[in-house]
Amino acid sequence: MKFIRYPRKALSMPAKNWNENQKVLIKIGLKGDLQKRPFTPHEIDAATAALTGYLHLKRKTELIGDPKEGFIVVPKKGDWRALKL
Repeated sequence: MKFIRYPRKALSMPAKNWNENQKVLIKIGLKGDLQKRPFTPHEIDAATAALTGYLHLKRKTELIGDPKEGFIVVPKKGDWRALKL
């Protein structure tokens, strides 16, 4: 299965608008440097990965892929506005 749904897309976050993505992550409830300075795209990716890890612990993710090629973990499809940490 070659279909990959990226975490931001699964949560209906802005595609490549990094400033908007940072605002979304703050509204969800992430704290720290995220609130103090603009993040680079790599830092936004890292924060999104951490969010995905948190959601995985809360059983709010799904596996995409297959046993032969491997799986990735992505948030269950939904709207980021429904998330609160």
